[in-house]
Amino acid sequence: LLYTLHSAGGRTLLFAFRYFCMLTLMFIVWTYARRMGQGRDVFTFFVLAVILLASFSAAFLKPEIISMVLMALTSGLYFSVKASLWGRWKTRPFLFYPLLFLFWVNAHLAFFFGMVLLGLITFGEVLNYLFSRKHGLSNQGIGHLLTGAILSLVATFITPYGYRLHLEIYN
Repeated sequence: LLYTLHSAGGRTLLFAFRYFCMLTLMFIVWTYARRMGQGRDVFTFFVLAVILLASFSAAFLKPEIISMVLMALTSGLYFSVKASLWGRWKTRPFLFYPLLFLFWVNAHLAFFFGMVLLGLITFGEVLNYLFSRKHGLSNQGIGHLLTGAILSLVATFITPYGYRLHLEIYN
């Protein structure tokens, strides 16, 4: 992707892509805050400023920049479903996780950290389901999350390297 952007527009297009990724990250957070009724809150703008400053270290022109956006999408998808922002879709958006990870595994090896995050989210929601039903997802919600997490793991094997990629990470 970066090579194609460089071939098409040189450094100018690469830097435009860098700032597009950073703005996408901020847009994800701001959209969530706005949907929660805090889009114009001073604290929201403070958080956006912190994200902007912190993202500079992850926004160098290398494939890691894509992982930064995909990590934000992974988190944003979970929190937006948990906050019931999808309306009639309810918890079905968890089924988008496999598509996200299919792209991610073929873009950058940091997909592994995204899988760890998704695993922790799933583990936490299973604990909520078992011990704190008031804070946990519904039966259908836990089903969608588990299905999305398992299919995401399967999706990480759909690369030109197949299972050897996971062995290489392990080694």
